[in-house]
Amino acid sequence: GLHTETGPGVYEAAIGFSEALEQADRALLFKTGTKEIGARFGIMPSFMAKPNQSLPGCSGHIHQSLWDKNGTNVFYDAGASYKMSATFQHYLAGQLRLLPEILPFFAPTVNSYKRLAARVSKSGTTWSPNIIAWGDNNRTALVRTLPGRFEWRSPDAAANPYLATAGLIAAGLDGMERKLPLPPAQTDDLFSMPAAEREQRGIATLPQNLNQALDALLADDVVGAALGPELLAQFVLLKREEATAFERHITDWEMQRYGAFF
Repeated sequence: GLHTETGPGVYEAAIGFSEALEQADRALLFKTGTKEIGARFGIMPSFMAKPNQSLPGCSGHIHQSLWDKNGTNVFYDAGASYKMSATFQHYLAGQLRLLPEILPFFAPTVNSYKRLAARVSKSGTTWSPNIIAWGDNNRTALVRTLPGRFEWRSPDAAANPYLATAGLIAAGLDGMERKLPLPPAQTDDLFSMPAAEREQRGIATLPQNLNQALDALLADDVVGAALGPELLAQFVLLKREEATAFERHITDWEMQRYGAFF
């Protein structure tokens, strides 16, 4: 499915669900194919997380459910609160706990964090949660749950679908193995909630930039072990170089703000 979204030139594409690896293939094929088709018409579709500070960013939401070999959705329990099975709760709890470590795969560029910082209230047009919480069909939380499935809203369109998926599965399995408890659901508008109230409720926020996210990734061994030391080291090296290059670059904003005075 394809339809217009909030902002000029912004579209949402719903890619048919499948198993994890095939789904990552489909996501990458969609992005590559879109660019190829666009080039035929003299345009270049962008999957940049935040191409314009005044407009909504480009997300890459990831939906998940878990099915056994008999075709039964093991995340669904008709008699449980929010219809969430115990397996669902442990799986999601593991991902919420390790979300800061997974974030570099969700938000892999310095530009990604400008999208996550640009949240507004429910009545606004920007939906980029950076608050580590979940809620039943609550779009201001990082995770929006529905019966038998849930949606991660923090990944952006620049994310590598293979790394993002691998990180999520590793964190979810860790939660299942350790039977981690799921924090309470959040039903309020988290965008409008004062920071002091979020802190009182024990609701954390994501790292503020790429370097902070990479620090979090290296601070825990669950996700890194799933990826392997070679891939992890190379990924962190490349992203550190990108962050350093950005920090050294003089932007138009700096020239406009400071150039005439110094």
